[in-house]
Amino acid sequence: MSERKGKQNATTPSTKHDAYRVIGDSMNYIGIACNLLLTSAAMTKWPNAALYDEWFNQNGYCVNFDPQRRIDTSITASLVLIISAVGTYFFKEAKKSTMNPVLRKRVESSIFANFAHGFGHLFLYYLGGPPPPVNFSLTMEGLGWALTLFAFWFGTLNTLMSSASSKIAIILAVTAIGLQEFLGVPPELSFTYSQTFILLSIAVDQLIQPLERKGFTYMVMAFSYVPLLVLFVLEGTTCSNFLAHIGGHALYDSYLSLMPFALYYIVRHHEKTIESTSKDPKVKMV
Repeated sequence: MSERKGKQNATTPSTKHDAYRVIGDSMNYIGIACNLLLTSAAMTKWPNAALYDEWFNQNGYCVNFDPQRRIDTSITASLVLIISAVGTYFFKEAKKSTMNPVLRKRVESSIFANFAHGFGHLFLYYLGGPPPPVNFSLTMEGLGWALTLFAFWFGTLNTLMSSASSKIAIILAVTAIGLQEFLGVPPELSFTYSQTFILLSIAVDQLIQPLERKGFTYMVMAFSYVPLLVLFVLEGTTCSNFLAHIGGHALYDSYLSLMPFALYYIVRHHEKTIESTSKDPKVKMV
């Protein structure tokens, strides 16, 4: 009887790993579907234009245009992201010995991603509005902007997609820029488009990971992007009436800033629980 229970217990880690994989895969597929649906709705103003907030429509994300505001939304978003990027670097250096490979890669990727995102908000603050449209003209302005876009897309995708080689990242960067031009994405929806392409790329990258990497960390990462989609809906529909007055898009970026730290502690708590359970003599007898 004890031997039988021991065999059942021995299969538990594998069974749990399979469950984590199935749940993680499911969440990634759901995320892809929701991402494409929400983006299509925002770009076509479905089901009707009145649903989308006026402040959201001006920039493609929730900016507080109240003249009485104390600080610009883009400045706030930029500060939290850049501070997070710097903090995450030192945090990663201090904790890397306790991170599993999947977790370490995710934490490392957030450093560049958050820094680039924060710098992007500083750039938008300097412009005083949404970024200019994609311009393929053979002028200094057109070439300079195209080069800037390529650097952003290549750096972001090459960092966030662990399965992609530099060559694949280059192809995807060119695809992202070309598709934006082909679809005629208006400047005020550049953020919406970028969010869609990035989250879609991350989800696909996660789905093609080897089976042995699809454990608890994989599942948590799949869930971690759900709040971003919820915040995107709130930004698009409640900006001027509600969200802008409690931070607006800075809430979205604050979540991104805290995500690597939260992910680390959630995963480590799980791993410590497993370690303590495996050392329990009573469990070993089962």
